Amino acid sequence: MGSEGQYLLAASDGEPLSFPAEDVALVETANGIELKGEAYPVLVAWLRRLNEDHLTLLDSQSKAYLKKLFIGEVQRLIDEAVSVGMPESRLQELRGRIAGKIETTAGNAPRQLKKLRSTEEGEREKLVGAYLRAARWCASEDLRQVAAALLSHAQELWPCEEAVELAAEWLPAEYPFVVNNDSPQQWIRWSRELLPAGARFIPRDDPAWKAVAGTTWAKNVIGLRTKNIELLTHSQDPEVLGACLRSGEAALRTLEKLVGREDSERSRERLQVRIHADREAYLSEHTPSPFDRSWTAGYYSPSERVSRFYVPTSRRGADATNRKLHKTFAHELTHQYLSQCWLPTKGTASGSTTTPGYWVVEGFARFIEEQVVELGRLGNDLQDETAMALDVSSGLQAREGLLPTGALIKMSHGDFDMLPNEAIGELSLRHALLELQITPKTIFYSQAGAVTYFMMHERGDEGREALLKFMRLYYTTPSRDPVWETLGFESEEQLVKGFERFLERLAG
Repeated sequence: MGSEGQYLLAASDGEPLSFPAEDVALVETANGIELKGEAYPVLVAWLRRLNEDHLTLLDSQSKAYLKKLFIGEVQRLIDEAVSVGMPESRLQELRGRIAGKIETTAGNAPRQLKKLRSTEEGEREKLVGAYLRAARWCASEDLRQVAAALLSHAQELWPCEEAVELAAEWLPAEYPFVVNNDSPQQWIRWSRELLPAGARFIPRDDPAWKAVAGTTWAKNVIGLRTKNIELLTHSQDPEVLGACLRSGEAALRTLEKLVGREDSERSRERLQVRIHADREAYLSEHTPSPFDRSWTAGYYSPSERVSRFYVPTSRRGADATNRKLHKTFAHELTHQYLSQCWLPTKGTASGSTTTPGYWVVEGFARFIEEQVVELGRLGNDLQDETAMALDVSSGLQAREGLLPTGALIKMSHGDFDMLPNEAIGELSLRHALLELQITPKTIFYSQAGAVTYFMMHERGDEGREALLKFMRLYYTTPSRDPVWETLGFESEEQLVKGFERFLERLAG
């Protein structure tokens, strides 16, 4: 350890290199390897190295196929290179090689193709060996979840029975399912989904289970725990749950940087979350929350300090289901964080039902929901101008379909509850290939999210500070000053005109 908060990396020649402690995942000491943070960066480091070898393999094999004019095989390798993350410049080079080329029709083509594929298979098996060696090293250093995730990547490269055998050795003691022949492969699948969020299964002897004894959450349930979330769920889908936890953790970590966290023991408690396997179970659960849940996909209950959701079905398939749920997940956890972690001893869930300015509650949650990128993905600057709230708002303004902005910013929670939820039309989105059904409530959510984005990014530091000040006042001691004045405008007209110009710019 170097100076406070720094680690030194000894160099074979020259001066040691210094790294901030928060950027260091593993440290080698006299006693061995020590994990200093979360395990996911260890996987990223290994994949960065192994992916280079993978890309080199794809490049060399594509040249071999191209030499014999097997254009379809080259395209297959290019598609794989995209999924591995080959830089665009190298992809363009590969695509350029096959431009204008015609697939071979040579009489000996089948024999040549068989030989080339055999060579490719041999190269892939060699690279799989490198993945397995990396996995064994991780397991030897008690990083078994990283090891299992590496096995997942190895299997994508080439089918490998040894990966399943190793996973069987590395099943964690807290693995919540009945152990059978399928368990090793399922653990490989789970580890890849959970690792980016730092999630682990909750052991059955953990005190968390005593807290739900005698409830619907005591049986046929798995528990997952991250840095900030404690999740109990009837769903057993690793892709759905992994996406939720990655999105939720990203939202909570972003919120902590953006608005801070109250310095109290209660504010540091993990957020309690429940996910039902389907909508029927979600609606039938008896809870103290009195409101109509039929139009919701999830909600936060301040009196219980719990957020609840269900896994929706989607005609567009699993990917659409994951996106819909994990966006709702981040939205409701934003409400939960602001209530329990930001102002837990000062504020309420969202002011009173008559307090003007309810747009900031739903608008800020919509902003976080759409702008935060899942953990494990690149980019998180909260400046995506293709977000749906902006797409909807700019599209509706063009046909004069928005709520009057001056009225929107004065609306209370009670006013919002009075908005109908029946469709009044459809809108073709510019940045998503879908027709969106429009209701007065969806207009409110989108327009509130757009006003939040406008304040966060179109008004500079002054706008961001004014927005957070207004939100703090709404949650604690609502100001009697006009909303536009608290937000830093000279008049309501100035706010409305500025917001309209912003939407016009987005619409092009």
